[in-house]
Amino acid sequence: MNTKKTIAALLVLICVVGFFFVCQKRNVSDFYEETIVLDCHYKRVVLQLAQRDTLEEIVALNGGQVLAKNWNELDLDFKYTDHLLWNAEGSAWFVVEANDPHLDKDKLEFIQRIHATQNKMTIKTELLRPVGKLQERTTTLHLSKFGNKTRLTIRSRLSVSQRCPKEWQHCVQEIVTDTNRQSTKNTAAYIKKLTESLVFQK
Repeated sequence: MNTKKTIAALLVLICVVGFFFVCQKRNVSDFYEETIVLDCHYKRVVLQLAQRDTLEEIVALNGGQVLAKNWNELDLDFKYTDHLLWNAEGSAWFVVEANDPHLDKDKLEFIQRIHATQNKMTIKTELLRPVGKLQERTTTLHLSKFGNKTRLTIRSRLSVSQRCPKEWQHCVQEIVTDTNRQSTKNTAAYIKKLTESLVFQK
């Protein structure tokens, strides 16, 4: 009886050890870029984005919720058209609750840096530090004058570390790719819809 138990225990141990070596950590990532032209003057687009709480709406659009935010270091005043700080920059910090079944952690900290001039504006948002499977999450929005319109370019990168057999790595890659690109498309569609109602201004 003891011999049977010993053999059974050894078999379980072999299976566990075998699974550990077969299911190594796989690092997968995706980079995606999308550019669209907004049928609205650059200044109008910037004003709309600044005066509206677009952060919470974009996060919600991608299945998350902003739990906390701190704009103390963000010294941008877009309240009045005639007093725009066109050569301004700042940073902000916020926490997001991510409702993503593929992540083993649901609270993510981000840092956002903004730089604005008369002709272009860059908003870069990145994961403050790796959390669980999520190694990197970076999104950069670049707005620039394009005649009487505005060119919007969104660049996003998503990287995860997932323990799985080598044969399953392509499945993880597909999930990462789909998630990253759908998120980018959602953000671009949101900003386009947001600016469609604005009055065209030269």
